[in-house]
Parts: sequence; C-alpha cells; structure tokens
Amino acid sequence: MDDMENNHDFIEESDISPVINSQNEIEEKDELRDALGELPNKNKKYISHHYSGTPLVYEKLAESVTSLDKISKDVRTSVEIKSESIIIKNISIIACSPGNKFIAGWCKDDGILAVWSLVNNDSGNNDFRLIFTVKTSFNKSNIQDSGIYLSISEDGHYVAISRLKIVSVEESPDMDSAYNLGLNAPDTLKSFSTPQTSFAVYSTISELPYISTGLNALENVEILGPILFINDSKFVFFTRHNLYICTTKFGIPIYNIYLGDLIKSVPEYSSDNNVFLIDCYNILSISLRIGLGYMLWPENNGLSIWDLDGVLKQWFYVDPKNSSPKNCLYAISESGELIARFSDKPGMVSTVIFHTPTGLKTTEINTPNTVFFIGFLSKNDHIVVCLTDNGNVKVQLWDCWSGILIKEEENHPNLDKDLPLVLIDDQFVHAVGNEIIKYPLFPNDDYKNYQVNTEEVLSTGRESVLPNKKLELGSLLESSFLGHSISSIYIHKKEKVYCKFKFEPWRKWGTADLFMKWLDKDGNRILLAGHDSVQIYKTKPKGSLLKVELQYIWTVPFYKNVDIKFLSLETLTTLQDENDEPLYRLKIQLTNSETVILPLPATNDKNTYQIFKDACASIHLIRLCLNEDLSYVSYWDLCVQIKKLILNSIDKFPSSFNKISLGDGQYIYPMEDFILYEWDDVVNAILNKGKFIPLFHNDDRTESALALLIELQKSDLLDQLISYIIRHVHDHNTPLNSKSKSSFILPSLDTSNTKVQQPGFAWTVGPALLDLYRLYPDKGTKIMREWSYLTTSLETPTRILRTNLGNPLKVEERSYHSKLKTVSRKARLPIEYSIARESILKLIASKLLCFNIFSSQRRNSFISTSTTTATTATFGPSDKLNTGSSEFTINILSEDKKDFKQIRVHRKRQRKQRLNKAQRSHPAKLCVVPLPDFCVYPEPPKINKNASIFERISRFWATYISPSRVSPFVEAAMHGPLEMFSEVSMEAIIQFKWEKYARTRFLWTFCAYLIYAFLFCLTVSIDPVLVSDDKPYKMPLIGLVITFSLYFLIQEIRQMFGQWRNYWMSFSNYLDLASFSLPLATCWYAISKHEPSDILKSYAVLVVWINALFLARAFAGPGKFISIVLEIIKKIKTLVLTLAFMVVGFANALFVLLRNNTDVTIPQFNGTLTSPSGVVLGNVDISQPSNLWWSTFHWSIFSTYKFLGIGWETINVYDPEWAVLVMILLFNFIAVIILLNVLIGLIVEVFNGSLRNGRQAWLRQRAQLISEIELYSITPSQRYHTNWFPHLIYYESHLDSITGWRRQLYEAAMEDVNSEFIKNEVKEIKSDVIGELKEVKGMIGQIRMFVTHESGEIEEKKEGVQEK
Repeated sequence: MDDMENNHDFIEESDISPVINSQNEIEEKDELRDALGELPNKNKKYISHHYSGTPLVYEKLAESVTSLDKISKDVRTSVEIKSESIIIKNISIIACSPGNKFIAGWCKDDGILAVWSLVNNDSGNNDFRLIFTVKTSFNKSNIQDSGIYLSISEDGHYVAISRLKIVSVEESPDMDSAYNLGLNAPDTLKSFSTPQTSFAVYSTISELPYISTGLNALENVEILGPILFINDSKFVFFTRHNLYICTTKFGIPIYNIYLGDLIKSVPEYSSDNNVFLIDCYNILSISLRIGLGYMLWPENNGLSIWDLDGVLKQWFYVDPKNSSPKNCLYAISESGELIARFSDKPGMVSTVIFHTPTGLKTTEINTPNTVFFIGFLSKNDHIVVCLTDNGNVKVQLWDCWSGILIKEEENHPNLDKDLPLVLIDDQFVHAVGNEIIKYPLFPNDDYKNYQVNTEEVLSTGRESVLPNKKLELGSLLESSFLGHSISSIYIHKKEKVYCKFKFEPWRKWGTADLFMKWLDKDGNRILLAGHDSVQIYKTKPKGSLLKVELQYIWTVPFYKNVDIKFLSLETLTTLQDENDEPLYRLKIQLTNSETVILPLPATNDKNTYQIFKDACASIHLIRLCLNEDLSYVSYWDLCVQIKKLILNSIDKFPSSFNKISLGDGQYIYPMEDFILYEWDDVVNAILNKGKFIPLFHNDDRTESALALLIELQKSDLLDQLISYIIRHVHDHNTPLNSKSKSSFILPSLDTSNTKVQQPGFAWTVGPALLDLYRLYPDKGTKIMREWSYLTTSLETPTRILRTNLGNPLKVEERSYHSKLKTVSRKARLPIEYSIARESILKLIASKLLCFNIFSSQRRNSFISTSTTTATTATFGPSDKLNTGSSEFTINILSEDKKDFKQIRVHRKRQRKQRLNKAQRSHPAKLCVVPLPDFCVYPEPPKINKNASIFERISRFWATYISPSRVSPFVEAAMHGPLEMFSEVSMEAIIQFKWEKYARTRFLWTFCAYLIYAFLFCLTVSIDPVLVSDDKPYKMPLIGLVITFSLYFLIQEIRQMFGQWRNYWMSFSNYLDLASFSLPLATCWYAISKHEPSDILKSYAVLVVWINALFLARAFAGPGKFISIVLEIIKKIKTLVLTLAFMVVGFANALFVLLRNNTDVTIPQFNGTLTSPSGVVLGNVDISQPSNLWWSTFHWSIFSTYKFLGIGWETINVYDPEWAVLVMILLFNFIAVIILLNVLIGLIVEVFNGSLRNGRQAWLRQRAQLISEIELYSITPSQRYHTNWFPHLIYYESHLDSITGWRRQLYEAAMEDVNSEFIKNEVKEIKSDVIGELKEVKGMIGQIRMFVTHESGEIEEKKEGVQEK
C-alpha cells in the first residue's frame, strides 16, 4: 500500500495524465492479455507510465519511486527546440543509431536527453542539427552505482534511456525474497535477485506511436538489461534468461532467444551480483548496433559471436588468464567478418584481431594499456586505436591483416579521453560541452613540419630537358608485337641514347604525350605519368650508359574507369633545416573530377608500406587490363622491377599478402596475381615466412590460391601450399603457459607444450577438394590422411559440444563407444516465436496446448516471470532446458511442497546418469574434421524486389525445384572418386549427417517405397485379370499405387533436371525410373479400362523388387555387397563391351554365311504303327522342322551368344563346310578362350579389390543418398540449419584407433625413406665425429701439457721466493 501511495503521489505531483486509448486499442490490448494470461503481481516494486500527447511513449521506474526526482510535466514533455527551458549542457553519454544517421546525447547533471540528425544537415560549421530534447527522470542524484545506456532507432523516431543498478547480494533490499530453491538444483543454492532496469522510451515525432501498444504489455515483465534499437526497425530487451526481439512498429515481441547457458559461461559469472552482466551489456550495446546485428559474448575460455537468429557464427579461443571482459574494449566491423578485442592485462598482447569465417587471429597489435577507444573503419579493414601518451591523445591506424601501423597522430588536438567519443563514417564524433562536433581522424598534415615551397602544374609533352647535364627525357611511339602502338621513354643527349624502356605497355597509345619531370638537378630521379600510372625511376650509371630502376609506381583504382587528367607537383621543404632534402606531393585530378593527393617517396625510401601496397595494386591493374596469358607479361622490364620491389618487402611485411584493402570496400589478394604471373619464387618466399592465411578471393567462396594452383596444375607450388596448410592446421600459436586453467579437451595432461590447432587454415580446402582428388589423387589422399584422427586442443569450444567425455586433466576421457561416434554441436540457441509471427489459429492452438498440459496453472505469460514467486509456470525454455530444443516446457518450482512423482523421476534420472557414467570404459579422444564450412551451403542470392517474372521463376526453380547452389560435400558425394571416402574424416562427416537428419528421412522414404511395392505386387498378383468389375477393391489399391508412383516420379524428375549431366551415368537412376514408370503405366492402363499385358506387369514387378533391394544399400550389411557388385560392373564394362562387339561381329558374319544354306538332310519317317498282331495302332509322321536360328539377324546374335558356353546345337544342323568350321574355330579362340577367361580373371581380381574397398564404396553410396536427401527432401531453410550443417564436425574416437592410425602413418613415412642412403649418411657422420673427437683429444692433451708446464714453472718460482 505504501508503494501504491507513493506512486499515486508521484503521478499527481508530476501532473501526468494516463493515456486514454481508443476502443479499438483497448480491445486489442485486452485480446492480447486474454490470450497470454495475467501475471502475478506479488511484491511489486516498480511503476510504469504511459503518456498521450507527449514525447514519453513508455516509462518504467524500478525500485522505490522516491529515489527518482519528481519532474514537472511542462519540463518532461517539452519538445520545442527553441525553448529556453530545455537546454542540454555538458553531454555525458552519446550513442549512434544503426546506420549512423542519428546521435543521442544525455547530460547527467540535469537529465536532459537530446537527439541530433546527421542527414539533411544545415550548411555551416556544425554538421549536426538538433531535432529533439526532453528532460528525463535520470540524473546524477539517482544514478549512483548504475550503468546508463542510450539507444536510438534506425529512423530516429524513438530514443531510449536505460538505467541498470549495479548491486551485489549484500546490497539487496529484500534478502528474504532474493533467494529461491529450484527443483532441478543439484543442492541448496542461493540465487541472487537481479535488480530490474529503469527505462524510458521517447518519440521524436508528434504522432502517437503504435509502439506503445506493445510496450504496455511489458508492465509486469522483469526487464534486467537495456533497451537497444537495432537494424530493420527492431529493438531488443533482456529478461532473466532471454533476449527478446521486438518490432518498433507495434512493440510486440517477434521471438526470443534463450541465453541461460551463455550467461553462466561468462568468465566472472556469479550468483550474488550482476557486475558481470554490465560487462556483457556494454559489449552487446556495441555489437548489436553495427552491421547486421551480432551478439558478441565473452566466455570462460573464448569469445563467441551469434546472429539474431540464435545461430553461432564463430567461436574464438582466448587464454583463460585473459578471458575476463572487465577493462576490455571490443569492436566489430560492419560486415561482421572482423572482431577486435583489447585487454589491459599485464604480459598479454593488448589488441587481437579475429577473422570470423575462419576463427583465426589475423594479427596481434602490441599497444599500451592506455587505450581507451577502438573501432573499425567502414570501407576498409583498418582499425582505429586511441590511447593516451604523456597526457596527449594519440590516434593510430592499423591494418588488420598485416598488423602494420599505417598512420599515426602523435597528439590529436581535439580529442579528450574523458569525453564521449564515437566513430561515424571514418570520422570522430565528440561531445564537447553541449555540442556534437565531428573531427577528422588525422587533422594534422603528414607534412606539418614542412612548408610548400613551390607548386608546379605539369603539362604533357614529349621532351623534358635537364640543364645541368644537358640530358633530355623524351617519348615516342613504337609498334608492339600485339599489333598496337606503345610508348617508349628514352634518355638521350643530342643523338646519343643512354637509356630506353617502355612505359605503360598495357595501353594502346595514340600519341606519345605524357607527363615527364626531373625530380632533382643531378638527374637521379625521374617522374613519369601517363593515363593509368605515376612512376618514379632512379638513374644509375652503367658504363657509358644509364640504368633506370623503378622506385615507386602508383596506378589509378582498378575499379574506377578513369584516367589521369591533370597533375601538379608541390615541393615541400622542412622548417627546421633548409638544407634538408625536399619532399614532393603530387596532386592528381582524374577524369571524374576526383582529386588524389599522393605523397611521393623520398630519395632513399625503400620498402615502405605505401611502396609495397601500390606495387601490388599496379600488377593487379595490369592483369585486369590485359586479361590474357601473363607468362610473357612477367618478363616485361616493368613487371620485373615491380617483382623486385615486392621481393624486397617480404621480410618487412610478411603478413601483408593475405589481403590488401584499397578503400571504398575494394580489396586485392596478391597471391592470386603472383600465381597467374608465374612468380613461383615470390610465392615460395611468402609461404616460407609462415604468415600467410589462405582466404577466398570472391564472395561466392569458390576462388582461392589453392583452387587456382589446382586449375593451373602447378604441382610444386601446390605441394608446398598443401604442406603449409597441413602444418598450420596441426599447430599454429606459440606454446601456452602451463598455469593456464582450461576446461578443454587436451591431448595430454601437460599443457605447457600444447599449441592451439587452427582448422581455419583449411577454410579453402573444402571447395577445392574434389578437383584436387581428380587431378592429384595422391595429394588429396595426403590431406585426408593427415587430418584423420586429428585430436582437438585448446581451440575446441567444449561448452557447445554435446559430448560425454570427461575432463582430460583428471584422466576422465572415456566414452561409451568403442568406435567412431560423431558429436553434435550446439550451433543454435533455442528460439521461441511469439505472437507477432503467429496467426490466430496458431495462437489458439498454443493456448489449447498450454491448457492441456497444465490446466490448473491458468496464470501464465509469453515471457518468463520472476522465479521468486512461489509457483511459476514458465512458458518457454527454462534454466535446465537442453539448448538444442525449442519446444515449450514446463518448470514447476515450489519452496513449500514438492510433488513426490517429480522427485522420484528426478532421482531415477540421477541414478541413470551414475550408471551411464560407470559404463564409460573406452578410453577416447575428441577429434575434429578440419574442413571448415565443408557441409555449409552457400548463402542464397539476395532478393531483388524489382526482378522480372522470369527472374523470379528462375530463382524459384533453382531454390525449390532443382537446387543449384550446393555445398562442397554434395559436390564430393556426387562426383568424387572412390579414394575420397577411404579416410576416417569423410566417414565422420557421413556418419554425422546420417545420424543427425538423413537416417530418419531415409527410413520414411524407404518405408513408403516398401508400402508402394507391396500394394503394387499385391494388386497384380491376387488376380490374373487386373480390370474387373466384380472386384471393386482393386480400384482403391490402383489409386494408391498411382499416388505413390507419381510422388516418387516427381522426385526423380527433380533429380533429373538438377543433375542432368551426371544423372544418366548412374545405374540406380535408370532403376528408379523403371520402378516408378512401369507400375504407373500398368495402373494407368487399368484406370483406362484396358487390361495391361502380362509382359508389362511381369517386368514392372521385377524392377520393383530389384529396386527395393537396391534401396537397402544405405544400410551397412547389404550396402557393402551391392557396392561390390556395382564396382565389378564398372570395372569390367570395357571388356564386356569388347566381348559383345565380338559376338555381334561373328553373328553378322555367320548370318551372311548361313542364311541361304539348306539344312543337313534328315530322313523322314512316314507310315502307320502296327502291333505284333497286325493291328494298326495309328499313323506316324516324323519330320525335321525348318531351321530358324540364322534366318534373321537378331536370332543370329542370340545363336552366337550360345557359343560362349551353352552349346553348338544351333549350327550342327548344317553341313560341315570348311568356311563354317574356320568361323567356329576363330570364335572359339578369340571369344571363348581369350576374352571369356580374361573376363573371369578380371572379375576375380576386381572382386578381391572391391572386397577390400567395399566399405569406402558403401560410404560413397550412403553419401550420395544423403546428398539426394539434402537437395530434394528438405526445405531450403533447413539447409541453413546450423545444427545440421555446422562449421566444423567433431567426433569421439577410441584411443587404440588413434594410436594405430598414427603408427600406420609412421610406417608409411618410413617406407619412403632410402635405408641405404641413411646408412651411408650415418657412416659419414660417424667418421666426421670420430675425426672431430681425435682433434678434441689432441687439443685437450696440449692443454694439459701446457697447464702442467705452467704449473711447474709456478712451483719453481715459489720455491725460489721461499729460498730467498
């Protein structure tokens, strides 16, 4: 009552009127409340307000109202920008909207909240326009020990401010109600009651927003986190265990994601405070706003990233000593591909950049622990780091792939680490006082210590004279062997030419005019510029001539169709010493009116990052311009000199060759250019440095360095790259500290020498694996053999793996399974869809379902309420919910009385768990298949709303009817050779897919086919006449058979169109077509009242039986023998065709020889048959019928076929002419003696080989069945189910299997070793060692003699001294 009175007083003194909704709104609200039910309102300690005609949409104030200021209505609700009553003073916090079009700011002194617009700005110095101000309930008097969060919607219509009270259990206001005991708790645990969030949502527009309708439903909901707006007109809020995604249109939750397990995985998770949640909310407020919206979550031994569908995108390993998010900074790029983490822990690398698709560390940046801000630039892979140094704010720009410091501002004149700071559009946005000001990243010029001495506008021409030496620089046109004119540069003195070289040989020159300039008076450097490039050469004497050496080359961006239009050269001199070497800066105006300021290198500059990056960009432009065979291009003088620049940069920038950002969202991959230019020595040098990360070169993830080497069949480089990938997959990082506490599955108890394995290095192997096996089966086998039984290390996220293996540090790695057993991965958080996505029928069905499950529990909600209530019905995932499920479950909690049946069930479950734990008797290890995204389907193309009808039909066909975008596994299963399925890695993938989803779907299909086969065989067998009016039960059976056959035939037609090229190469497809089409034709005749022929019925029954047996190939028993038969047929088909060809040939010859010959004369017997008594018993007529074996050609083929072993009776009726005898002898020798015996021997040999390889042949058949299920039996959305198609596949394996496999690898490696060579080498080493030992012994003897001699002399001297 006291609380209600305080609430009433607060409302009256604030002069706030409750909202008066229209009748429609009240009905909608009541209907929603009736459908969801009322929540118990026990011990209510918060109030909420809804306003009409004011900017305040919704306000919820947790705890006591008296702790918040009472603010008058005229101040709280003012939206007049020019009003003097609301003026924001010192901005304390700022936040950006998704898309960076609006900024919100809040002042803690007076609680004023303001919004600025970054679009449609007024002209002037200020780039922001103030569009909204309001005074909130939060100020410095009530935010002690609290966290304040601001968030503004994408369209700027809504802004929210949230206050989170940071409190531990000692500070809990109600200790008695703060603890509760759960039924599923293992023992008596005390649970901390997290304080609720106070928040307010304001509208910056004057219309009454519909969002208030949904926010009103949150009145009785425990919101424990900030309100955050995200992309696509959505916002999120947090409850005790869930994240709810709502639409800003109505404010109604769309769906919620269960976060219970994630919350418990936070490094500093505690049940008696919420400090760790504050760190998580700080990270989420950054990651959810940027790009597509991701949840970046710190875990005990890693960092995970999830999308808003609850799908795990990647998991990164972090050293347990450094896993705490406290005092850490996080940043995520707009695409979500790069994540940065800064930590100020002593002795640790401060800033680490992770690559999301691979899970690898791209670079580690050693920065001081005074960093206070990090952020990614929007159009390139660069990260901005702000830190303090001796009281100054230093700004650094780092490349995320090379780890190179690109640019640095020693003292930023405008930044203050104590003031709010954000990064928008590659510029800083700073809150200074009551203003929002935009600052450039680097306001000071790179040449701040220089002054512009001269500026010269360069003009095109054909001559440039050097007065001191009277040398002339000229250009002329020459004809190339390609058939077009090219420009040549020559240095001459009168008629003597000292040097000549080609300039921009990839261009077709119409005139020789270009920009030419001597950069010094001695003629040591030349500046040349043409249509596409700027080049600087150094001149060196070479005898009586001159030699030019390329120092620098810059080319226009390859993605812009522009040329160089004007040039102006600025000469810069230093302010300290006028005698210092001047620097040059080139202003380039392009044909699109864009101006590029290009700092030119100094005379002695070598191996700078600018020289290296522009050199790589230039060869990429040359390759794109020519688009021809580059083998001859690599011998151009210009390309040779560019290659020299790159070679000289490898030692200094070894990790820069992964990916180079050119700005504007454009990137180049230098390794691709080096391979196409056939610069094998450059590729070898890069690989030897060990810093290269294999990446895909296009968005479809089909082009890579590995795929390019396979396509070009460059065996040496391919072998080196494969060895490089294998080596880095096994271990990549440096050894870890033995004191690190880890809960991961380790290969040994001692972690001091354990290295983190990196499966991400094999990211590009999966799509190229099929081509690798086709062209280089030995290399493909090498990869799969090396990666079989690859035990996991610290990189394994065991928390999200469903494995029963114990802790390796306690020697508990034991499994139930004696053989390989795949492990599922929790790659998706449980999602519960709420009312906004459900229809009325689904809503009623869910309500009925809820009523049937627990009709006595009528008070429920779509959002989990506080667990402090005595009896709570949780409608959604509970604490103990298996994260792989998304079904509704009921968790009944009671402190006073527990149901006896539930207690008994709980105890029985515990006993079963103890028994199962005791049954784990097999020592096992957790292994991984290091083929990232091998089973993942490519992302579907984006939907174009303006697409034509033909494009829409094509998209529908390629998505639903005949899928065209398949995973690398499907490609391997459909087209891969038998050798691909011989290793355990592929077996683990197949078994995972089979157990996860394929087995169930295949069994349903197999049972349906058996029913179909039974019905058809029953229909045609019970009565010889199929069409019969007196048996009406036949027509329903025929209808069922037609239905089944049409369904199966449609599926087969889908496969036919989807695999048109390879469909007709498979025997099973012919059998499927026959088993569906022949019964369909038989039943169709019957439906048409026509009796089908017995031939049709008999063959239809035969193929149905054979196909039923053939479908059983998915099972291990019959599948192996069926695969052996198929392999025999494939191997002997050539010999069978040869034998058939010989039979047809001899049949044709015998047909021509015998078709006109008469048969051998056989006596005719005609007369009567009489008994011994003379009684006539009857007439007798014994005559030989005419011979038809050789009368027609087709009968001749069958007659000749009978020669193979059946007999010669077809030719015995003719006279034995010599021609016939010779023909018989030839056939007997060629076909019977040679070919038939060769066939028998080949069958025996193939059978023995197939018997040995029967399992891998059966695995390939099962893989093909799984691929057909993926393409034609599951929906397109299911193909992106991350639990079915994970990033990596794990499996448990018996320790004996792993040991035996490693022994096989060792023995195979030892077989390749030349023992004689080793013996000879050992003998030579032994002789060398013996010789060295003799020399050492001699030296030791000399030392002893010397020491003895010296000691004797010393003794003599001592004796002499004593005598004296």
